[in-house]
Order: sequence, then structure tokens, then C-alpha cells
Amino acid sequence: MKTQQRKSAESLRIRLVGPTTALATSLLSSAGWAAPGDLDPTFGDIGRSIGWPGTTGSLWALQPLPDDDLLFSGCGGSYYTDCISTSFAGRLDGNGSLDRLLTEALPGQAIVYDYALQPDGRVVAAGVARETSSEHGIVFRLLPDGNIDKAFGTDGLVRFTGSEYAMDSAESLVLDQDGRIAVAGRRGSGTAVVRLLPSGAPDTGFGGSGGFGPTFSGPRLLSSVSGGGYRLLVSHTVEPGKPARCRVQAVTVSGQVDAGYGDGGLSQVDAIPAGWCNSIAADASGRLVVGGASDGGNGSTAFLARLLGNGAADPSFDARHVAASMREVTDLALAADGRIVVTGQDRAGLSGVLVSRLQADGRLDAVFGRDGTSRVALPAVSPDNFWVNDLQLRANGDIYIGGGAWEPSSLPFAVRLSGNASPGGPGVLGFQVSNVRVREAEGRAVLRVERLAGRSGPVSVEYATWVAPSGSSVATPGADFTPVQGRLTWADGDGSEREIVVPIIADTAGTEPPEWLYVVLSGAQGGGLAATHAGIDIAGDAFPAGMFRIEARAAFREDEGSVLVIVHRGDYNQGEVSVLVGVTGGTAQEGSDYRFPAPVRLTWRDGEWDSKTANIVLVNDSTPESQETIEVSLSDATGGALIGPTKSVTVAIADDDTAVGGGIGGGRGGGGGSAGGLLALLAAAGAWLRRRRRES
Repeated sequence: MKTQQRKSAESLRIRLVGPTTALATSLLSSAGWAAPGDLDPTFGDIGRSIGWPGTTGSLWALQPLPDDDLLFSGCGGSYYTDCISTSFAGRLDGNGSLDRLLTEALPGQAIVYDYALQPDGRVVAAGVARETSSEHGIVFRLLPDGNIDKAFGTDGLVRFTGSEYAMDSAESLVLDQDGRIAVAGRRGSGTAVVRLLPSGAPDTGFGGSGGFGPTFSGPRLLSSVSGGGYRLLVSHTVEPGKPARCRVQAVTVSGQVDAGYGDGGLSQVDAIPAGWCNSIAADASGRLVVGGASDGGNGSTAFLARLLGNGAADPSFDARHVAASMREVTDLALAADGRIVVTGQDRAGLSGVLVSRLQADGRLDAVFGRDGTSRVALPAVSPDNFWVNDLQLRANGDIYIGGGAWEPSSLPFAVRLSGNASPGGPGVLGFQVSNVRVREAEGRAVLRVERLAGRSGPVSVEYATWVAPSGSSVATPGADFTPVQGRLTWADGDGSEREIVVPIIADTAGTEPPEWLYVVLSGAQGGGLAATHAGIDIAGDAFPAGMFRIEARAAFREDEGSVLVIVHRGDYNQGEVSVLVGVTGGTAQEGSDYRFPAPVRLTWRDGEWDSKTANIVLVNDSTPESQETIEVSLSDATGGALIGPTKSVTVAIADDDTAVGGGIGGGRGGGGGSAGGLLALLAAAGAWLRRRRRES
């Protein structure tokens, strides 16, 4: 079963408009590295089909068909019901091209969350629909040609409405050997399971009135087990006041709690770690594999566990390598021979997503990919530009994954990997990481280019340095780095990394901010492109603690009460740092014109960016005065932070009745707004007379 939560991708640090990347794919080699786990070169662009007319957003569900076609559905929204207005469903042919959109199969506005294939080639789909401003769960059935089966339910559709079988959304379904359809979904704040007969009519013999439940809340993923019965993945509060944990609810074939499973029908607590679950699947013996992520406090770690038929953890199953390689298992599937396929984000932060195939005992299947794992990447600027929502297996062992990609816009995608006997594919070429940071003193930056998910035939790709056309942090060719260009090549069977070395030039230009340049890949031959841009961050002199600068308004009146001075921490924010703020000059006198007898130390914690302020209290006396100044400076920075060029600011202090200008000024200087000549004298005299009258 697939995950029912969209995986967010991290935002790009910077979006680029650079050289166009060209794809020039030559005739694929027939040298034949038999490589299960390779991107299938007969599907889409080297195994990848991305974005189809009439679709935008993320793919949620996939269903392989017997004729090698692929059903898909998705939407442009983020979570469940906000998908409805931007939903889509369609079919790809065996080559990964759009065959047709199935908009006529969706009732009104609807989104499909899950599919199930019947032995006769018909497909049952579950989701949620909005009709006449009301949202409710739905199930419908498609004929092998993609048209809706009008003989199913009421004119081809089952609506979960009414008080008895109401369901707010239908999110997961399974078929049993008798053709009955069990559907799990949301009912109020809990989870319900309803079973339908093959005709689409409710199976009134299943559970009580309205089926089974409602029970605990989501993720509401359903699996059937051999011998009858179901396993429902739910979120259960084990201890009051503590976060809910994933547990498996066991349901008998008649729709009752299976009290012989685990602890009164729930899997034992220690079988699944604290965190969240994304997928479940049952094998032929009734064991259940559960995948997701455990929350360790310092970021998530993937977990994969197997439960025995009684709900206890299977001690013979050891998949610790999944936790070592992935941040999260986003989906999994079980093959007929007992092998397990899982997909998730790379824990090391490298480009793409991982697809691993395991033997039945949890060990990696070494003949798959590179020692059991294949890393898949899409053609895009950034390596970390997509997420996976669903994984499905074809009957021949091939693997589909699908989800959404950020680039070039929000687009759905489907990827096909060869599962068993394969002639091998050429793979794709891309950067390993999105950027590297170097110091000028290191003298060079090294970027690594990988050949992913295939190594059949010779491949090559061009590279060249590139800088953005404008910007304050743009590195200068010849002054900050030496431009490079060339072509990287791989021979047939070669899957090793390549390095691009960019010389970095050290200069003596004083205190410098961070500077950026990029290396761009283009003109791939023999294979496809993956991540085409990688940034080089030439660390500024303030790395890693940051740099301080001071800021204040150019002028104040003494009746405003205080001078507000702002201190910024910029460039970097590692470690705890501090700086002194003090008055270091000016014509105003401490005590009679302002009060700030000693410097004030401002402190930033590790990781803190926020600006901080210091207030200099102004003395509002009755003595007529001309404009005076206060100079405020930074000194004694700690924690490795630097004080930048803007280390002091001078502000003008005007008498109460003297008009001054506003605006923010940085650095030394910044005048007041006092009048000059005769007008200034008259204004000052008038102010003095008014004070004398008040005092008398």
C-alpha cells in the first residue's frame, strides 16, 4: 500500500535561468549488463515519464495493467480534499507516453487515492468526490478499455453517503478471492472499513451496521491476509498525553476485531517504533511488513519491520541497512517470491531517491542495482527536486514509482525500473549534490558527477562553469575562480564517479561576502540527464560565525525619547556570538544630552539570525540647543564573528521644535534636518520663548 501523505521537498536555495540543457541520446549499446534496478530505457526518457497534458501537481496512485499500460491519478493540491478541484486520472502506454486522460470516469470533481486490479482486467478505484458542495468517499470500476463499468454500483459508482455507510473519503482498498472489495477510509475523526460485494452493493454481513468502525484515526491503509481477514494501519494513542503511534488493527473476515492478534486486536507497541507509518503489505504466510520513519529527535530515520501473524515483531527479519541508508520509507511492495521492494529519500543527502530490493529475510538483494539499491534521479536543475508517493510492481518484477517534481514546474512523474532479467540501460548523468562550499585558501572546488541506475554502453556529458548575469554575491571569472569546461566520458560497464575541479583564486580584497558560481551539465550522449546544475559557494571571510553590521535612522528629535540602534548578524549563523555596542564619539554629551554610560553586549545563540537592538535614552531638556550628534560603534566581537565595514553609525539629535528628516541610514554620517540661516535662528528663538512662558 502506498503512503497517503505527500512528501515535501526542500525549497531550492536559488532558482536558475542558465544555459539550456540539451539531450542528445545516441543509439543504446547492446553490450548488455544484465542489471535489475536499471532505469528502463524503453520507457519515457531513459525510464522517466514526466508531466502530461492536462496534469499538474503530484501523482498519488499507480496501477500497472496486464497489457503494459499504466493507470495513474493525482492532483495539484497538497492534501486529500484540497486536491479535488485540480485532480486528474489517465493512462500511459508501455512506452511511457500519454495514452488518454480518463476524465469521463471521474464523477464531478474527484480524486483517486488507490487502485486494485481484478483478475479479469477490470480496475476498482477508491477516492473522494465533491458533488453539490458535499464531499464523500467513492468507489468505481473501470473496464479494461478505461471506460467506467456501468454495471457496478449505481450507474458505475458507489457513493458512501447516508447515515449507515457514510464515509468522508475512501483511501485504501483490497480485493479478496471471492471478488469482494474492502474499503478503508475516514468517517468523522476515525477510520471505518466497508466491504462491497462484486456488484458494488454493500456486504451487510461484514461488521455491524455500516461495516467495521469507526476505529482509530489515520493513516487508514488496508491489507488483506491469507486465510481471510484484514490488517488496518492506524494511529493510536498508547499513553495519554503522548503523541500517537502507528499500530496495526486486526479485523476478521466477518468484520470484527480479531482479539487473538497482538494486544486485544492491536499489534504490540514495541513492534513499531515511535514515528509515523507510510505503507503496509502482507505476504503469503500472513506476515505483515510495515515501513515509515521513526522520530529520533535529530531528524527522521527510516524503519522497516515485519510482524508475525500474531502481531509480534519477527525476530528473524533484519533490515537495519534501510535505516542506515534512508531517512524515510515512503512506500513498499511485496513480490510473489517474497522479496520486498522499498523506496525512500537518501539519508546521506545525495541526489534522487533510493529504491532497494530485499530478500525475504530483510537482507539486500545484491543482484539489484548497486549491491541491492538503485538511486533514481529526474532531469532537473536541482538534485533534490521530487518526492515519491506510490510504488507498484508489474507481474514480471519491473518496478514503478511515481510522485511529484518541482521542476520545471509542479509536475507528476512515473519511473520504471527493470526488475529481473534485463538487457540493461545506459543510466542518467547528474551531480551528486546541489552545492559545495569551499574556502579561498583551499584553492579549488570539486564537484562529483554520477552515472545512476544503469551502465550499459558508453555515455558522455559536457560541463562548463557559469555565473548568474547579476547579483551582489556573484563570483567574478578570473578574479574569484578560473573558468573550466570539457566533456566527461564513461565506457560500457563503467559506473564510477567523475570529478570536475574548478580552481579558486585567493585575493586580498578585504572582508568579502559569500560568492557563488555554478557548473552546468549539457549535451548528454548515450544516456539521460539528471541534476544539471551544482553551485559552488566560495565562503566569505565571516564563515562560519557571521558578520555584524550596525544600522540606525539618520536623525532623531530629543523628545522621541531614545535612539534605536539595530545590529544585524549576516552571512552565517553557526555558534554563539556577541558584540559590544557603545557610544564612541559625537558632539552630544553623556548625562546632559543622552544616557548610555557603558557599552551593551548583544548575544546571538547558535543558528540565530534575528536582528537585535540597543536603545540610547535621550534627555529632553528645556535649554535651546543646536543640532548635536552621537556616534555609535561595534567592538569586541566574540565566537569567531567579524565586524563588517559598516561598524559605526552617526545620528543627528535635533531640538524638540526643530524639524528633522527621517529614513534609515547605515555607516558613518547621515545628517540631521535642522534649518539654516535666519530661519533656524528664528525657530530656535521661538522655541526658547515658548519654554520660558511654560516655565514661568
